[in-house]
Amino acid sequence: MSTRVSSALSKATEFLRNERKRIGYFAVAVLIGVIGFEAGILRGSMGSASPITIEKPVGELAPANCVSDAQVAGASTDAGPDSAKPGATGCKFVGSKNSTLFHLPTCAAAKRIKPENIVCFADEDAAKAKGYKPGCLK
Repeated sequence: MSTRVSSALSKATEFLRNERKRIGYFAVAVLIGVIGFEAGILRGSMGSASPITIEKPVGELAPANCVSDAQVAGASTDAGPDSAKPGATGCKFVGSKNSTLFHLPTCAAAKRIKPENIVCFADEDAAKAKGYKPGCLK
């Protein structure tokens, strides 16, 4: 072996002995970075899976006692403004037996009223005459 090679080898060995602690810290930091990068790549590939699809139509998810738009919009009978039979026609405003507000049948609040609690009104004056106040009239 030539003196140049042995001199370079001895310098490298001396460097490694003197700096082994720093080299160890550097190696640990590199390993942590590589592991983190790999975990990120694996996690990114999981996000490209196909989307979840719901097989059941939305209409079948509603509870049995839920009032449909058609029921609320047509909730009335020919008996008068107090009647509470959903499905009949002529109901321009609806209220609840458990509340003092009246609403348009298309209002979200009106759609939440149970069918057995619906009170129908032909106009705003009829609702106000029974002591009801305007609620959702949009």
